Amino acid sequence: MRGVRVGKRLSRAGSATAAALVVAGLAFGSPGLDPGFGHAGSLAFQLGDEYALPAAVVARPGGGFVLAASSICSTQCGGERAEAFTLAAFRANGAFDPGFGRRGLVFTAAGDGTNDMQGLVAQPGGKLLGAGWSEGPPASSGVIQLVRWRADGSLDPTFGSAGQRSEPFPRLLGPEPNVRAVCGMRDGSAVVAADGGGTIDHRYVLFRFRADGGLAYTSKWHPGSVRTLLCAPDGSVIVGGTRRLSVTLELWQLSRFSAGGKRSWATQTAIGSGDSFTEIDALALRPDGKILAGGIATVGRAADFGNLGFGLLRYTAAGKVDASFRAAPVQHSAGVVGLELEPGGDLAVLSQAKPKGCLLTRLAASGALLSETLAASPTEKCTLLYRERSGRLLGIG
Repeated sequence: MRGVRVGKRLSRAGSATAAALVVAGLAFGSPGLDPGFGHAGSLAFQLGDEYALPAAVVARPGGGFVLAASSICSTQCGGERAEAFTLAAFRANGAFDPGFGRRGLVFTAAGDGTNDMQGLVAQPGGKLLGAGWSEGPPASSGVIQLVRWRADGSLDPTFGSAGQRSEPFPRLLGPEPNVRAVCGMRDGSAVVAADGGGTIDHRYVLFRFRADGGLAYTSKWHPGSVRTLLCAPDGSVIVGGTRRLSVTLELWQLSRFSAGGKRSWATQTAIGSGDSFTEIDALALRPDGKILAGGIATVGRAADFGNLGFGLLRYTAAGKVDASFRAAPVQHSAGVVGLELEPGGDLAVLSQAKPKGCLLTRLAASGALLSETLAASPTEKCTLLYRERSGRLLGIG
């Protein structure tokens, strides 16, 4: 799942299973899967030579989408094994776009070739900005790594140094800091969240980078871990994650930062049993300013897969839980991984299904259940939800 996977560096994740070679896409129609996408609504493809971990999916200006992932490649990286920032460009029907990179694929081994991609944002002119972690200089804790590509998949020479930019982690994040999420602003700038620390005393920092790669600000550190970011139209940043109070007690944490990087408010919420493992993994902003947060709610005493459940709350613009919203219970969900607002105000929610597969739930603005679609995935997992310009929903696993 997205929340479990985020922050695991490929070089430290151990050996990969064969199933991790495959990335899957599921196109949801109304009802069921869309037969016009891939093979009967789904597709499976390989990225890299060992395994790939999906990180983000964004729209392309002319239609279709780009999937970002971390992958380990060798034959696709000139014969030399490398951990790469990976992009795969698709047409609307699920076919690779041969006009992007090399037959639809781009592998960028940033820094010394030890990398973990955590996010991708679309920027003006069809450019794409990727953010993640890179090994950095010897004896360091790594660096924040940014890479920008042009619309055709080539590196953008106007960004940083030949399309790449690195920034050291603050020492206060401890010996194993990591990039957790990135979101983009309308002016081409981007905000990156990084966190680190001990078992309980995690802390995080936000960095805002200008469109040319220069650093605009670094926020003060704040307690907690980050799982997702949302850049609001007014320039503020909404941060979703978790706050661990003890070894056995974890709360949802939602925060908002001003356009200048100062935290405006933070809210901690007990959800489910409040035990062991709860976190916000997805955010959506309504036109009225209310914030929808989805993620994992522990429904048992142990943080194993069987006790992970569906969590969905709505907050006011000031960070208070909106009691007028009551999400319908979703029994077969192991946690929300994606949220998308429907044009009429309804909400599409993608979950990791139990015991496997992807579960798309549509809820009314009040939280009432409208429909459920359970789809098998070749990877047995779901990590991302994306709305195409046509309105079709795409799940990635």
